[in-house]
Amino acid sequence: MWRLARAWALLEVCDAVTGCDLSPEMLTHARATAPKAAFLEAPAEALPLSDSSVALVTTFMAFHWFDQAKFLAEVQRVLEPGGYLMICHHKSLAALRDQPAFRTWADGFYANYPTPPRNPSELELSDVERFGFTLVAHASFEDEFWMTGAEIAQYISTQSNIIAKVEQAGGHPRAD
Repeated sequence: MWRLARAWALLEVCDAVTGCDLSPEMLTHARATAPKAAFLEAPAEALPLSDSSVALVTTFMAFHWFDQAKFLAEVQRVLEPGGYLMICHHKSLAALRDQPAFRTWADGFYANYPTPPRNPSELELSDVERFGFTLVAHASFEDEFWMTGAEIAQYISTQSNIIAKVEQAGGHPRAD
């Protein structure tokens, strides 16, 4: 789906791509849609990779769920000298072109599914130095993407606030 577009983009510029996730469902989907990449079931804080074995570690829409100190130490372990860590995060504006009512619906829908507690989405500047990293760049941008109605429903059903509420209620989310 949408997050996997990042794996496809990395495959265009990297010799090899290995993705890690804790969700077997996400890994099944990833393997089906990006077959040239390798995918492993593993936590970000304990990557099944050798010391100094990768040039780039990326995380997209996940850093806020990690034990950040353990993750950053793990990144230091697996990065080769001169390697890079890229932390990406975005906040959906939840708007559809030519559908202004969607914003109103989305605001009302999400009010029923509060976000579970989590860590900051961005790396604190004090942690950059504390963990031995050098800040190369910090950027903000708009990330426009297209989804069908079915893809929007699938995307919403993977969000942690929706999953937590569904598990708490023992039912299925309603997107109406």
